[in-house]
Amino acid sequence: MLGKYNDIVHYYKMLKVNGLSNFPEKSFIIFSPQLVERLASFENSEIKRSKIKEVRQILRYSSINRHVKQFTVDNNSSKPFVDITIKLYFLDHLPDFNPQKLKVEITAWKLQENPDNQKSTSKKEKGGPKKKLVVSEEALRGLTIKDLKLLDLQLKFKVEVNPQNFPGDGTYCFKIVFRLPSESYLLPRWVSEWDMDQNLIYHWQQNPTQFQGNTTLNLKNFLNNIWQIIYQKHKPKIAKLYCYIKRG
Repeated sequence: MLGKYNDIVHYYKMLKVNGLSNFPEKSFIIFSPQLVERLASFENSEIKRSKIKEVRQILRYSSINRHVKQFTVDNNSSKPFVDITIKLYFLDHLPDFNPQKLKVEITAWKLQENPDNQKSTSKKEKGGPKKKLVVSEEALRGLTIKDLKLLDLQLKFKVEVNPQNFPGDGTYCFKIVFRLPSESYLLPRWVSEWDMDQNLIYHWQQNPTQFQGNTTLNLKNFLNNIWQIIYQKHKPKIAKLYCYIKRG
């Protein structure tokens, strides 16, 4: 079946109501470009801090966005960190996965004055000159993800900050994305049980009474290819976080 996730789930429920539930063997799996009901973020998280202060006034505008966290850290702080626990809401009927293969991607920017929007010192815009985010690979050395675990639908990890590794004082923005790589997904056992081994075709030609007619030729390979295409196209995420850290 091809369609939107909610439509497919609804159609499957209707099939079960109208007689599919009486079938002795029935299995169902959905290959979806979306893995969670909504991307996990700081909005539904528990946070414990050490030697780092959460604030709200770093951004130029007044921000109460629950998806974004803002912190300040002293230049000489020794190993400040934030312990974070986030609840995940996975969709039903998806392939199983190996939680030990969870991957994290971090992108860093530095907040700098935007020369295209600067005004004369006598007529500064209220709140100061406009600023822009500039990619800063050096800032990546100042932030490390440790103790990453995915357990019981909870994503747990520690964000360790090393302010001495930032390229100077200033405000830095970090985007932290969590993904399950394509090799972490596991097709259910019934796929292998329903898969027809093409190496047996000649044997079955010689012994037709042994033919397994309840299997499908190359089913496992076919479903694997579908999932790989979907994954490469969409690279689904399970969580995305933004945080601003001001050093100095």
